Amino acid sequence: MIKITTLCALAAISISSYAQTFDLESIAVPADKVSNGRDGKTLHTQTVAGATINMPVKWDSSSGGYWSSGWAISQKYDTTLEKSDYTKHLYSSSSYKGYNGSNNFAVGSRGAYMSLKAGDPTVFKTLHVTNGTYAYNSMALGDDFGKKFGGSTGNDEDSFVLVIQCYDKASGSLLKTVNAILADFRQANSANDYILRDWRNVQVVGDSLIFDLVSSDNGMFGMNTPGFFILDEIVTDKVANINKVVQIKTDIYPNPCNNQLNISCEANIKNISITNAAGAVIKKINTNNNKTVSLNTEGLSQGIYFMQANTSLGSVSQKFIKK
Repeated sequence: MIKITTLCALAAISISSYAQTFDLESIAVPADKVSNGRDGKTLHTQTVAGATINMPVKWDSSSGGYWSSGWAISQKYDTTLEKSDYTKHLYSSSSYKGYNGSNNFAVGSRGAYMSLKAGDPTVFKTLHVTNGTYAYNSMALGDDFGKKFGGSTGNDEDSFVLVIQCYDKASGSLLKTVNAILADFRQANSANDYILRDWRNVQVVGDSLIFDLVSSDNGMFGMNTPGFFILDEIVTDKVANINKVVQIKTDIYPNPCNNQLNISCEANIKNISITNAAGAVIKKINTNNNKTVSLNTEGLSQGIYFMQANTSLGSVSQKFIKK
């Protein structure tokens, strides 16, 4: 049995009206129009008004060399709707250029993370995301690996979701999980199905963010949809005053679970919501302010879910897997 303990840091804070906007424009991009670690760089940084964001990048020199993880800063502009091509479309944005027509934008891979420099009295507030041309074309047309979203009839309930986990580095606490939907073919009216091609504003918190991608199109080797997304225009806010921090200790087990998930919290649990990887709330449970709750998960399909418990001291969010 695996037990996961979550410490949720809650702060009574006042935020100044002074915000920093990181547009990524000051990050140098070489002549081939992409900074992806080929030159030995392991970290993209930008500093604005004393605050610094760190965006790691890793280049793997084996097999002729390739960008293996983290962030690439790009000025490659290609929105041609054609069969997806890794070599041609990987570093391009479906919106053509960056947010508001800026030159630079970031290409993120699954597992990419970013953080604010240690000691900065700053927290993430918002950021903007969209699809890359590589993933967009794969979902729109299908390719050698990924299916055309909606299927041949247009009725397949496909989705592509960017999952952002927001942390407080000092305590190691998961503060919030945010789902940004990049494609959604689950609409009652198929005319409302979409693959995101413009910019979506996403509200985040904390000083460290981890990014993952979840698709409805999966095979024996994992996700078939290209695991990349585009990010730009990151906004942070200075924390003017932190009055009090409360740690909420929460245990969730077993994880992965079969037919039951147990939640134990030091605070009284008011209610619990279960959200699937696509961002839809599929279950809500009133818990009568108990500190220990057992959830029946027998009716859940296999996959990744998120449990959010609203307690007397605040909310706790945790990912779990149904086997």
